[in-house]
Amino acid sequence: IVLDNVDLGDGDLVLRELRSRLPREMRGHLLATTRHPSLADLRRFRETEVPPFSRNESVAFLKLRSHRESAWGTEEDRAAGALADRLGGLPLALEQAAAYVEVNCGNFVDYLREFTGIASLERRRPRGGQYPESVATTWRMNFERIERENPASANILRASAWLAPAPIPLRFVEQGAPHLGDGVEAALNAESGAAPALLTPLAQYSLIRRDRDGQTYWIHRLVAEVMRDRLGAEAAGWRDRALLALADSWPVIEFGDWPLCRRLLPHTLHLWATVPAGTWEDQPASLRLLNQCGVFLNSQGRYGEAEPLYARALAARERVLGAEHPDTLGSVNNLAGLYESQGRYGEAEPLYARALAGLERTLGREHPHTVTVRKNLARLRDR
Repeated sequence: IVLDNVDLGDGDLVLRELRSRLPREMRGHLLATTRHPSLADLRRFRETEVPPFSRNESVAFLKLRSHRESAWGTEEDRAAGALADRLGGLPLALEQAAAYVEVNCGNFVDYLREFTGIASLERRRPRGGQYPESVATTWRMNFERIERENPASANILRASAWLAPAPIPLRFVEQGAPHLGDGVEAALNAESGAAPALLTPLAQYSLIRRDRDGQTYWIHRLVAEVMRDRLGAEAAGWRDRALLALADSWPVIEFGDWPLCRRLLPHTLHLWATVPAGTWEDQPASLRLLNQCGVFLNSQGRYGEAEPLYARALAARERVLGAEHPDTLGSVNNLAGLYESQGRYGEAEPLYARALAGLERTLGREHPHTVTVRKNLARLRDR
């Protein structure tokens, strides 16, 4: 079993999650990759530190990845060595540098010269993140090239940087296109199935990775951190765009859509965790997103996680829409259903009764929503 990137969240949360998932008896091997030192506290793990590449390994990787293996013993070889030293053996920085050289049919001499100039600018620039300078420099060179040649792809990266370090469904680009900045929606309207083509430049420059199924992609946490830091005054605007795109990506919660919902869920929770409570709760899209997450978690029997989302959506809808709005009453019904699923019938009944009375006044006795809530109340009272 491989547990990759288990350092999502704080250390205590990681440890609790791991303890709940580890089998009591292991008859095989479990490999976990993490940057979090708390993992060593689990006695069932033997810690192995993965160091940066050595200089020789870095040079070999640069040449192999950029298809310039024939550069041995030349000025190119010396430039590759100097670049390896500047990048500090960090695989992500090496990957991005080699990708740039490969895509542009360039050479290490020219790349090193450009890298040195940009690195001097980076040292004078204030930084808000905890990323290495070498990653910031290679990222900047690659992103600026994409920004010039493929501005729509650059906008996708700006929005994707706010999502979790987990596979991102292609649906985020397809359904969220109207919110992803200039060029994305136009490209999709001009050509059916154009979303993968918009991701191609990002993948070529190693700013994202595409999974083999072609339906998901992911962005390295350091790339995302650099991207968010560089947005400056535009950061909040792009975070809001990501929220709107994500809201449009969620389907109606049905059994056949559960696999998609499982992929969207970590991004939704991650995005919500980036803002203080109340920041987005006056927006219909954000309220819909909260509700969708709660409905899905409830359908999975994850009641403890669903309840605070339902309660938060209900409180926000009461404040923004009013106590008698059909959407507010829908949240009342959802929370009642959650309580019923847990056997908390005394808490569920008054909520069902409130939702029914409100819907009869606002939509009428025979409206489908009213009929559904009436059946819910009758079922509860028949128990």
